[in-house]
Amino acid sequence: MRSRMFASHFILLPGGNVGKWPIIQLSPQGAIEKVEVHPEGLRERPGLELHGGLLIPGLLDICLADQQIIPEPRYLNMHYAWGTALLGTNNYQTSERPPALIKTNDSIAAPHKVLDRCGNNHEMPILERIKKHLSLTATDNLIELLYLATEWSASSIHMSHQIGLLDEGRTPGVIVIQNLDLTTFSFTPQTRIKWLISPSIKF
Repeated sequence: MRSRMFASHFILLPGGNVGKWPIIQLSPQGAIEKVEVHPEGLRERPGLELHGGLLIPGLLDICLADQQIIPEPRYLNMHYAWGTALLGTNNYQTSERPPALIKTNDSIAAPHKVLDRCGNNHEMPILERIKKHLSLTATDNLIELLYLATEWSASSIHMSHQIGLLDEGRTPGVIVIQNLDLTTFSFTPQTRIKWLISPSIKF
């Protein structure tokens, strides 16, 4: 097996910054070997896979886990299809495929209400909640909320050495958000997500 290289228009970088024309190189095991940005423009390379949109790590939905959640395949598949790599539950669970499950509780205070998963919104994947929230308010922006649902969340559960950001040595999974408005970084009716590689999470 060989290393893989993904390129796109933009990338969510550590710290919540955005880089232009990124290239991510991954080992055969899915670990990030190198992240480059090329604001001057992208040059073709042998084996480079171009996926238009915004590259982000797998999303983490951990804050204020609803106490009535009962993970089941149908429910977990929906979250993964919307880009969730790790999902908080009210007890220790295991799943054979992503999203991984971790015990969380109300002690992890979310810095934004869109990260809370409680009441009647616990079945809605975090990216769908972000999309709904941004359709109702013009004061927040997608990049900030994606940072909170990735790097901030990974740091809050002490797992940023593995997941939550696209950086060397980590295995967060790689997603491309396609058909965004890349001028304003806003959703369009055609916006979709695609997993380029699944996360590898060890507890």
